[in-house]
Amino acid sequence: MTQITHMFIDVDGTIVRHDQSIHQQTTAAIEAAKAKGVELWLATGRPVHELKPLMDKLGITNVIGYNGAYARKGDTVLYEQHMAEDVVDAFIQTAKGHDQEIVLYSDTHNLFTSLELDYVQSFIQHFGIQYNALYTHDQKAHIYGMTLMNCPKENIPLYQTDNTLFFSEVHVEGMTNHYDIIQQDVNKGKAIEAVIKHEGLTTGHVAAIGDGMNDKEMLKLAGAGIAMGNAHPDLIAYSDYQTTSVDEGGLYDALIYLGIITP
Repeated sequence: MTQITHMFIDVDGTIVRHDQSIHQQTTAAIEAAKAKGVELWLATGRPVHELKPLMDKLGITNVIGYNGAYARKGDTVLYEQHMAEDVVDAFIQTAKGHDQEIVLYSDTHNLFTSLELDYVQSFIQHFGIQYNALYTHDQKAHIYGMTLMNCPKENIPLYQTDNTLFFSEVHVEGMTNHYDIIQQDVNKGKAIEAVIKHEGLTTGHVAAIGDGMNDKEMLKLAGAGIAMGNAHPDLIAYSDYQTTSVDEGGLYDALIYLGIITP
């Protein structure tokens, strides 16, 4: 296997467990990778403005957020792509007519169509997000991504009016009928491509590790794509290796497979 110099790691279900804790083996794996000089990136659906405490805790300064709509190395933004304003408008109108809510992610806030409902508050509490506000129409030009909440699977066609959108079910225990809305040309793989170009890398030097279907493109792109033991079953086909679960500190086993840690 080519030596891995850059590693892109999903957050929820890969680093962070359901209760928001981090297994000691996961922390040990991250420290081992840094000690070997591997450049680490978080690659997550989470909004970047919510990640600073985790990044400080892990000692990671590079991030891909909003499911790939944004990539930043240190303080330098390498890539960003906002959602089309007409898409934002259409989703807002459809949700209003079907008792569903949306959280829209800007560069500074999580913008909710409602903050009152129990499932909205459960979402906020589970992910520990803090920069929350009500969405207003004048913010539609600054949206990187959205999460559709309380939407049964059979209602997805109401929103899927063309083939430019990808609906990724939130793959977290206790979060049901929630879907990240991702533009087909905006994903973690596209953001990693921008990083690879900027860094002058080849894909053979890149590893990607995740558990959800929003990780599919980055696992396909990477020279080594690794699925967690708790991964969505459909993700396995896009991986080169399946490690153990996040509850078992599966990142550590993944680094053994990559040759970064010697057992």
